[in-house]
Amino acid sequence: MKNIYLRLIISLLSIFTINPLAGQKLISTTPAGIISRDFLSFLFGANGALLENGIELYKITYSTVDVFGKPDTASGLIILPSNGKKSFFPVIYQHGTVDDRNDVPSNVKGGWEAGAVFAGLGYFTILPDYLGLGTSRGYHPYVHAASQSWAATDMLKAAVTFAANAGITLNEKLFITGYSQGGHASMALHRDLEKNPMPGFKVAGAAHLSGPYSISTSMLDILLSDKEYGTSGYVPHTLLAYNPIYKLYTNLNQVIKPAYLDIVLRRQKEEIGLNQMNTLLTAALKKDYGKAIPSYIFQDSVVNNIKNNPNHPVRLALKDNDTYDWVPKAPTRILYCKADEQVGYTNAIFADSVMRAKGAQNVFIKDLNSAFSHGQCVEPALLNSVLFFKSLSVSTSLFAVHSKTTDLKVYPNPASTYLYFENLPNASKVEWFNLQGQKMGNVTLDAGNELFIGDLSDGVYLFRAISGNEIFTGKVVIKK
Repeated sequence: MKNIYLRLIISLLSIFTINPLAGQKLISTTPAGIISRDFLSFLFGANGALLENGIELYKITYSTVDVFGKPDTASGLIILPSNGKKSFFPVIYQHGTVDDRNDVPSNVKGGWEAGAVFAGLGYFTILPDYLGLGTSRGYHPYVHAASQSWAATDMLKAAVTFAANAGITLNEKLFITGYSQGGHASMALHRDLEKNPMPGFKVAGAAHLSGPYSISTSMLDILLSDKEYGTSGYVPHTLLAYNPIYKLYTNLNQVIKPAYLDIVLRRQKEEIGLNQMNTLLTAALKKDYGKAIPSYIFQDSVVNNIKNNPNHPVRLALKDNDTYDWVPKAPTRILYCKADEQVGYTNAIFADSVMRAKGAQNVFIKDLNSAFSHGQCVEPALLNSVLFFKSLSVSTSLFAVHSKTTDLKVYPNPASTYLYFENLPNASKVEWFNLQGQKMGNVTLDAGNELFIGDLSDGVYLFRAISGNEIFTGKVVIKK
């Protein structure tokens, strides 16, 4: 990202705080930037052509509770489309693992770009910082399902007040997504909002991206394994997060070996960020053992006790934060990349298998690219999520009336004059819509037929082909 240009723009904007709203969930609102569509498109390179409008950013603070049930003030970022409209579909985006409490969306860091994409496509986008980050006090309860969920729910309540103050109407259809830690957080939020719906909203669709849904196996596998893991700091980071909640130890020296204790203590005191803790631990482990193996950070007796005791408090704490064992009602996508080196793809496979075994009808899983790493998977995951949400917000029935949905193979893409459809069944009804939901045309085509699209203006279009009980869907960029 061209963050240097973004910071320059934001630094030129006047920042002020509106007086707190007494007695309401929303405490304060601070404008955090305005970005034009052209500059936003520049920031996102080739995919910037998909974006439809500029955006406005607002940092908010709101009331919530900490992990002990005591009142706390949390923060987050709201991003609005700058398109003159006053009615929007809301999206909650849960961000991935960040370095420290300042590396958060409300500071236009920590994954805010994903929110910019959704807002750039017309969504009212809500990005919680999480507890223990931003303005919230205490150590961040990392991958703690319950607090990730209630912090987002409370921010949604605050966003309702924000919208009302701005004269904005929020559609009742709510979309939920998140990447990495955010995939775990979005799954927890989705589960809780279907179990206890928030008045005025209904989860219309969810896309959970590369998340550790089975935290009790994914984190435990890293802790007990003798294999190298590139981000060894994640394990003590989780321990520091869970201990205040689950009382796993009295002193860190009970669980951490002396050689690594100071590094972890410095992170606990927030003297260093997660990235520096990981760098220092990796270097120390390689010096001592030749490999960065997370289990070597911990006392041997602790690792052995966890390994041999199925009811060990650490195992129980991890299991308490699994987010897969339920049945989603709303259309749900679980997206991953098989070569992910940080979050094992088996998390997605396992979650999908359990949900389907319990009777889930609306869950779809997809390996976006078997060769992509955790970082490489972000872009296709967000793109698939955007198109999925667009298909659900265009029309309640547009993509749900047929029993089988398959990707539509269309070329060239981008296109200017003609489109060709690969492996299209004969006598298929082809329809196309703009991203505002307007139907732009329809025709019946046979395999090998071309479709003239020279009369369409530049933009992104959703194409749907129907044949029998099958529906084929895809998006096409039209650029003259």
